[in-house]
Amino acid sequence: MITRLNNRSELPASIPVQDVLVLELVSGVPYAMRVGNGEDNSGPYTIQINRDQVPDWYRNVGDFVGYCEANHLSGYLIASPAEYQVATLLYRGHRFDEPFLRDGEPAVLVHSTTEAGWEGIQRDGMLRSWNNLRRAGAIQEDSPIGVYLGDPPDFSDYIMFGFGVSPEVVVLSRQSGTICEDVNAPYWPGARLYFDARRMAEDGLLIRGGTHIKVRDSLPLEPYLLWAATWDKLGLDSPISTPAIFSEAADRQFDILSHYDALLDEGQDPVLDPPELQAHMDQWDGPLFLEQLALTPSSAVLEIGVGTGRLAVKVAPHCGSFTGIDLSPKSIQRAREHLAGLPHVSLIAADFLAYHTDRRFDVIYSSLTFLHIAEKEKAIRKVASLLRNGGRFVLSIDTASGDSLAYGSRKLQLYPDSPAETEALLQAADLTVLRQIPLPSAVLFVSEKRAAGGN
Repeated sequence: MITRLNNRSELPASIPVQDVLVLELVSGVPYAMRVGNGEDNSGPYTIQINRDQVPDWYRNVGDFVGYCEANHLSGYLIASPAEYQVATLLYRGHRFDEPFLRDGEPAVLVHSTTEAGWEGIQRDGMLRSWNNLRRAGAIQEDSPIGVYLGDPPDFSDYIMFGFGVSPEVVVLSRQSGTICEDVNAPYWPGARLYFDARRMAEDGLLIRGGTHIKVRDSLPLEPYLLWAATWDKLGLDSPISTPAIFSEAADRQFDILSHYDALLDEGQDPVLDPPELQAHMDQWDGPLFLEQLALTPSSAVLEIGVGTGRLAVKVAPHCGSFTGIDLSPKSIQRAREHLAGLPHVSLIAADFLAYHTDRRFDVIYSSLTFLHIAEKEKAIRKVASLLRNGGRFVLSIDTASGDSLAYGSRKLQLYPDSPAETEALLQAADLTVLRQIPLPSAVLFVSEKRAAGGN
């Protein structure tokens, strides 16, 4: 049942706060949305929506009303009669559980969990709500972390999703035993899971309650999970991080792999480019680039950023062993198809900084991939550690890119390469720069690993 009130002072003093939801329209405040049960944690669970900063506030109102009525919850809507009338008119034809994504809703939703939680999720093959886990005896907690925000018992029947840093704040709070919103506080990240919101909506799973987007009871990983980020998969140095660092690193890597996966979905495969496009790419890694690899029939070669195999199809037939690594699983699968029949080829879907091997290589090369790497010093030092003494590193860096790449509706953050900085980092990693070759849109670096104790 929904009761409309003009202001907060009209809330009944005797209402059982744990069984009540409140949505309040506000204005003139510095935030777009806020949830909680008051500064003294004694009030009912309240969603405050700032009309000044939330253009589609009427959706929040309509979703809140529909959710409460469908679940027989007591809801109080604090809004003027005019606001309620406008919301009712604009929301007409919508439902809180409608099976499609609305304009402005994120196509990807995030759910974060602890390391132990991720182990259980993988074992079960699904996400489960707190109440579901409790019934199964899978958790020993007396109450969910949401109790500190005044969450009503109903919320424990749902799996909550978010975006940005907020899912990591939930994990931090669980580890702290109370609500902790310091995004720079140290914590132990578990897994940050990225889900296909569009597919979840189309399958009738998404529930909108006025602020949260959630799924009731359980959600199988297949076919909705797009990717899972863990500290080691991201190539971080330690299992201890902060919500700000971990979420930024994970989102950056997810944006890269989803961009290149999307290109393949859109029918773009550089190996199959027409001759004029392949000639265009020669500005960065044409015959001169390949010549600098100095391949022999016994060379052990590693390509960083192999993609679908645009360069690998030219390199792999001429070496003793070939390893290619790339973030995009779809690109790696396509590269396997292009390189089928070459038994000495190994292809790995992973971040280069998270790649661990006891092998050492005679040749490592990369073209344009360093645009996606923020920690360039760490990457070059890793290259040096994987080269045999006397081994060669050939790197083509773009000299014309900005700090982002716009492609249709996607915008990808880039980390431009500086020739001067690249040369300094190569030298600092004990790689001797043999040649620095200017190309139309790039600079080609050819370097060699010095033997220990060499000059």
